[in-house]
Amino acid sequence: MKKWSRFYYAAIAVLLFVSCGDGDNGAYHYNGRIDVELIRLAAEAAGTIDSVTVNEGDPVQKGQLLARIVTERLEAELRRQEAQLGEVRATRSSVVAQMRQARSQRDLARETLKKTVTMLAQGAATAQTRDELESRVDVLEAQLEVLQSNLEVLEAKERQLKAAMDVTQITIDDASVTSPIGGIVINRLVNPGEHATLGTILLEIADLSEMEATIYIPLTELHAVTVGREARVLVDGVDRSFPATVTWISSEAEFTPKTILTEETRTSLVYAVKLRVPNPDGVFKIGMPVEVVLDYEKRTW
Repeated sequence: MKKWSRFYYAAIAVLLFVSCGDGDNGAYHYNGRIDVELIRLAAEAAGTIDSVTVNEGDPVQKGQLLARIVTERLEAELRRQEAQLGEVRATRSSVVAQMRQARSQRDLARETLKKTVTMLAQGAATAQTRDELESRVDVLEAQLEVLQSNLEVLEAKERQLKAAMDVTQITIDDASVTSPIGGIVINRLVNPGEHATLGTILLEIADLSEMEATIYIPLTELHAVTVGREARVLVDGVDRSFPATVTWISSEAEFTPKTILTEETRTSLVYAVKLRVPNPDGVFKIGMPVEVVLDYEKRTW
């Protein structure tokens, strides 16, 4: 009985050693999965898809036109607004000219009134002439007030039309969907002729020059993992390892995902850890299973 007991404990020790470390500088291995941050390009203007210039797998450059929504109605609306603005400006110019003329007439009437008052004191003018000139000045002042009010209304309408034109132009510009990064088209979700509403996802792109590996680490080993920790990534069929860096450690435990590890370990509480993995040679693909090796500097267990 004691012999079998000694054999049992020895076997358990060997299994723990194989599953947690490789016996070389405290290296620990974790199964993980490669992923990438997708950028979803959504329609910022509603309308019919006019064209899509790329297909899945195509490389794209930053600023490259990827898709376009029909803008005929928007362009017609912009022309209508431009015509309205031209009409408002013409009317405004007419009002300004009228104000200039009325102001000149008022100033002349004021000067004439001043002279008439002097002449009236000398007996060279009549009171009726003075009264008529005073009335004339009052009429011109009132006319100027009306013209000034009209001018302010026209200026306000001009500002309103300019703002509306800016919105229309922005909407027209938004109908052209360009790439915010250099990368690869991962998914193309629309075709020409389809209708897109505001917010419809048109394309998904990603920069595959840098990928992300996600692994799951048990609590007993979590203290040895820190953001910035260097790691190695192994891929089946490739006889070399690739550098990686820990960028994020979850603050909340979860059960091991079913796609990771064995059936026995899926019920274990683990913490997700993400690593940045440079991919200049394009070795890593989205969804690829990998093995991540963490060379701990110090083990305390």
